[in-house]
Amino acid sequence: MKLLLKDLNVRENERGILVFAQSLSELLFDYSPDSYRAPALDTLYRCAETMVVCKDVISGKVKNQAAVTSVADELARSLHSDDIAKDILGNNYGAYVKFIEQKSKDQSAAGLLRVSSSLYDEMAKDYSEICVRNLRKAVLENDVNKIYRISQTFCSHLINLGYEREFMYYMMRSSFFYSRRETLTDRFEMFMNAFDLKMHQFSIYCYVNEELYELIKLSNVEKRDDQGNIEIKEYFKRADLEQMPPDLRERYSVFFRPRNGMVLTVARCEYYDPKGARSIIEGELNVRRATILTVYPRKGFSWDIDMLVVKENENHGNILRNQPSVLVRRDSKRTDTKDATLSRRFNLLRAYVIDDINRVNISVLAQKNAFLSESVEGQLTAFWSAFEALLPEPSGVRITSYLRYMIPCNVHYYSYQRFRMFDRDLWLAHKEKYLEIIGAERSVDNTKELAAIICLDKNEAKRKLIRVMCEERNPLAVMRMEQLHLAHSGIRELRTFLKSHKERVKWQIERIYRTRNSIMHAGESLPFLSAVLNNLQDYYMNTLFSLECTLKSTRHLPEVNLDNLFERTVINFELFEEKFQWADGQAKKEELKKDKKIEEDRWEEFVPFPCFLQ
Repeated sequence: MKLLLKDLNVRENERGILVFAQSLSELLFDYSPDSYRAPALDTLYRCAETMVVCKDVISGKVKNQAAVTSVADELARSLHSDDIAKDILGNNYGAYVKFIEQKSKDQSAAGLLRVSSSLYDEMAKDYSEICVRNLRKAVLENDVNKIYRISQTFCSHLINLGYEREFMYYMMRSSFFYSRRETLTDRFEMFMNAFDLKMHQFSIYCYVNEELYELIKLSNVEKRDDQGNIEIKEYFKRADLEQMPPDLRERYSVFFRPRNGMVLTVARCEYYDPKGARSIIEGELNVRRATILTVYPRKGFSWDIDMLVVKENENHGNILRNQPSVLVRRDSKRTDTKDATLSRRFNLLRAYVIDDINRVNISVLAQKNAFLSESVEGQLTAFWSAFEALLPEPSGVRITSYLRYMIPCNVHYYSYQRFRMFDRDLWLAHKEKYLEIIGAERSVDNTKELAAIICLDKNEAKRKLIRVMCEERNPLAVMRMEQLHLAHSGIRELRTFLKSHKERVKWQIERIYRTRNSIMHAGESLPFLSAVLNNLQDYYMNTLFSLECTLKSTRHLPEVNLDNLFERTVINFELFEEKFQWADGQAKKEELKKDKKIEEDRWEEFVPFPCFLQ
């Protein structure tokens, strides 16, 4: 979903800012599909991940040697498209790419560890600064593709640096779409000033249950100063309203009203943004309460969910409530139609795979438990369990077996899903104007009509009309249409498009599996958890969708069970890939040009639609 600035006069030299604002609204939105959301990692943090994986392979913690190839290939791909890395590395850029690709072929964990460590050290110091500099330059030049590419890196880098994605989304909406500032340039500066890439001191005011506060005081830490004197370090102090700046006290007088049985406390911490600072204090309260409950197993130890977060040396702050994790937020806003679709797919599986009905029920229960879990870590492990319950029993290396089934389910209908998302975006942004161009009604799914307009050369006039409709207020849609047209302009282009997505899905699933293992076996948590959790949920839904397509398109199965359904889905995908190899052979045999077009009467073979839409 891309927000439009309908009521603002966009000057010609500000069009790059409009692209940036639209890119952020898509990259940070909870409901954006996995291809449109901010990547889990940028090149710098992929280096860090590569170092961790290599160390785990060397120590024997990870026994699958292919993990080295996987992280190396992703790092090499990331380097190829990273303008920031190119600027930092200069003449060394090509050598690093060559070294990484060679270590990938050799599956040399020790060699890749040395290269990735050197690469990380060379980039770490200047990466943030050059990322911001390149972003500002691209915005000024109004280079749409470059703005979007650097925006992806910018969002991913900030999240891994420590900024909360929810805070970034809030600042994007506040700065660009709800600000009273007159020009887009002023709004752009308002947004960028909120991310100075520095840690700040925050004071967090919170009302705590009296009994809990008294017990928290008992857990305060004793420390000795340089002279050896004992001092008490209080994490949660009783707040003194009289010592508070009058402006702050008056501005938030409603928040500071006395509450029966509650003590106003203040805690201080250092962090990048107020949302993250509040989360740290909430986490500390949870830890203190859990410790106290082991000694005093009673109810009633609580605190107010609203906290006032104030930046050091400022007399205004934010009253923040702890938001549920992203999975719960996505579920709470789901439409009745989506809920009905999910229920229908589960019921369809139950009706056909009677022998495996327990596996389906376990999967349903596990994904429901994911929504009930309070932590992102719990949600991710529960959703992975939902996946494992559906998938056939692994043989050999577990992740290799899982990938065999998960990749076809998430790649076969990728073109259809991209067109469907684009159709929805155009309808939401332009309504009847869009329907008039494609000559359709909203009462039906117009994905196929839009796909034909974008894929086939004969529809250039309609593509031009869509371009004219979007170019003033929706430049990101123009970029999307051009990307889709280029990807589907010929058989080899489409094959490259799907191969790229296939690799991306493979890398993401492997990352999710490693993340799940680090949570389960080492108790480690990572900044990009929300991103991989979103992807995992999308992959799960895509898998159910694929199984439904297989069921409805297959008339004769020797025995209908989940294993056979997955095997047939894999076979269908392999047959689909064979069409591209055949087309390549024909092109060589007939000595046709490399940019062989998709024939009008056969384009749906290469852009498959679900059988129930054909």
